[in-house]
Amino acid sequence: MVLLLTYRPIWMTRLTAFGLSGRMALTSYMFQVAVLDILSSGYRFGLRLRLYLYVVAAVALFSVQALFSGAWLRRFRFGPLEWIWRTFTYARSQPLRRAT
Repeated sequence: MVLLLTYRPIWMTRLTAFGLSGRMALTSYMFQVAVLDILSSGYRFGLRLRLYLYVVAAVALFSVQALFSGAWLRRFRFGPLEWIWRTFTYARSQPLRRAT
């Protein structure tokens, strides 16, 4: 992957969504867990999809997360759960908003 990015810089822009989601990995993971639990568990909607539709649903969920991550990270330095994690780790409040 590193060689691809080195020799073909256009891939940096093509893979931006993965980078944004990666900067908010904990928030993205917890969002996925919550959405999938609500949609597919028996005590809520009980969503059952055909096997090939799970791929479509995964791409759709990731797209929503990438859009949210981009919008969030334009205004803030970290994702919301990453900010909480850093605040507890360093035992003091971390700056959340981006300096303008």
